[in-house]
Amino acid sequence: MTMSIRVALLCFAGLLIGAVLGGLVLGTACGSDTNARPTATPEPAATPTAFVAGTATPSAPIEYVRVAYINLMSPIADGEGSVAWMTYGDRIDLTIANLDNFDADLVGFSEAAWVKGLEENAWKRLQNGLALEPSILARANPWPFNTSQEESDALVLREGYEEGEYLLSRYPILSSARYALTRESVEEGRAVLHAVVKLPEPAGEVDVYVTRFAGPFKDAQAVSLLQIITGTHQEERGLIVMGDFESDPGSTVLTTIKDPGLHLEDAFEIAGPGHFTCCRASVTADATPTTTETTEPATSEPDTGTPPATEEPQQPSTISTRWDYILAGQWSTQSVTLLGDEPAPNPQGELLYPSDHNGIGAVFYVGTAAQ
Repeated sequence: MTMSIRVALLCFAGLLIGAVLGGLVLGTACGSDTNARPTATPEPAATPTAFVAGTATPSAPIEYVRVAYINLMSPIADGEGSVAWMTYGDRIDLTIANLDNFDADLVGFSEAAWVKGLEENAWKRLQNGLALEPSILARANPWPFNTSQEESDALVLREGYEEGEYLLSRYPILSSARYALTRESVEEGRAVLHAVVKLPEPAGEVDVYVTRFAGPFKDAQAVSLLQIITGTHQEERGLIVMGDFESDPGSTVLTTIKDPGLHLEDAFEIAGPGHFTCCRASVTADATPTTTETTEPATSEPDTGTPPATEEPQQPSTISTRWDYILAGQWSTQSVTLLGDEPAPNPQGELLYPSDHNGIGAVFYVGTAAQ
């Protein structure tokens, strides 16, 4: 399936070669002629906003808000039949268990996916498992360069997959919309989910943004994200930005996003060095050496003096960078934690991580309303 997806998407790329030869053109994927721009900072252009009717009714004032984010690792990452594919359902269940234990109020996801032939799509399973309010899915892929919403919808049905950014909330989501970022490449898109959430007092309404960067255009994507935030964020609202920025805390990418005018602070700065989030080579965690049966002498091969080749046991992969962030523009961070950083058994007893990324969680103090 992966190859057919790439072939279909690259067909669009072939139509653009002439334009690209004349100079690097960075654009968004919202489907209008203004998407192809000779600049890395396109103006925000949302797909039609989907309003979601909240069912939760804020009542008593709250003192703390618990926010979590995880890049789920799409099942199409390595193709049909891969570890990411075969463990998809179990990994979603582990993600639900971790978030349930953390008791998150707001949860952002990247690479939330639906793939034909697998079980229920990620966003529905997460919503049902956590019993929280859903946003729209801000589709990142498949959305080839300079194509419309309708063309992207048709490609989803033809290729049998989609993935993107998603948000769940304990409290009503008043609206949610998709924005396109400067692209990583012609065939792979990047998107931003913007949702307005109504938290209990004294927090009130909050602008929440969820996204994922990648590739050589990360600095341009950071500028694009900043434009989207400044074009949609209202000062009277709180502000939360979360995502996988594929960049270290001291990078120019983070410097751009943490524009002084937004007053965004990295929740994990209070934790100091460590709290790494990316990226393990495999979601499987069985590091037990492989055992071999003893071969009886009568059936043994002649001793040639060369020891037989043995398969190296899989070793647990190391995570040594932090690419995942929760940034808050108005609240003080009380505590932070990693989520899904320890493997757990699936029903078959295989030890799995929920993702190739560790999830992150932050508890923010929002104050107490006057009595």
